[in-house]
Amino acid sequence: MRRRGRLLGSAQARAGSHSPADTGTQRILALLDQRSPLAIELAYDRCSGQVYAAALALLRDPALAEDATMSVFLRFWRGTEVYNARLGSLADWMRSLVYRDVLRSRERSSATEAQGGGSMTTTWD
Repeated sequence: MRRRGRLLGSAQARAGSHSPADTGTQRILALLDQRSPLAIELAYDRCSGQVYAAALALLRDPALAEDATMSVFLRFWRGTEVYNARLGSLADWMRSLVYRDVLRSRERSSATEAQGGGSMTTTWD
């Protein structure tokens, strides 16, 4: 399956034959391949608390943490980010997206301020 110029492959291929992905994660990935809304529901139920906690720890603002959390789940649903179970759990991967997003946002803000830009704004997509 091709999305946004990236070959995603099947849930089995992403999880790998010797992957540490548990059956719950494998089910989520299979449902995602089928574009079933249940995939995002199960992923959210399983990972949202950990993703939100990471975002809140970094951002120290509940509204921004909620936005960052939703952004990660939207990108997962849209297929703009590809999960590889060989690299860790689904929740670990989603938390890494939050950390990366916050770091990039801070770098952009620092660059804008260094250039004499105005107020700090944060975008998550």
